[in-house]
Amino acid sequence: MSYPDRDPRTEARMALLATEVAASVRRVMSEELAGKVEDTGGGVLYYKGRVDDRAGKPIEFVLDDDGYVQVSFWTTTADPPAQVAATIEKILAAITAPD
Repeated sequence: MSYPDRDPRTEARMALLATEVAASVRRVMSEELAGKVEDTGGGVLYYKGRVDDRAGKPIEFVLDDDGYVQVSFWTTTADPPAQVAATIEKILAAITAPD
């Protein structure tokens, strides 16, 4: 389905987001991110990407053109709760830090 009223800058921004996230994954993990920009079917563009961690478990990214961002990852049942909480604390510190 085509959306002729979609701002072409939105498509360009989503493509740039996909490129930047892939570059970040390469810098941090030395891995290639599998992902692509898609349309929800309702005219909203989103990027969905995935890379596996060292244990082979997926880390997934979803970013849409409204600014929504989701990052999902797995811990193991062997990880101490304090370690899981510390990881979440680092994530919160990163996303709430002033620019």
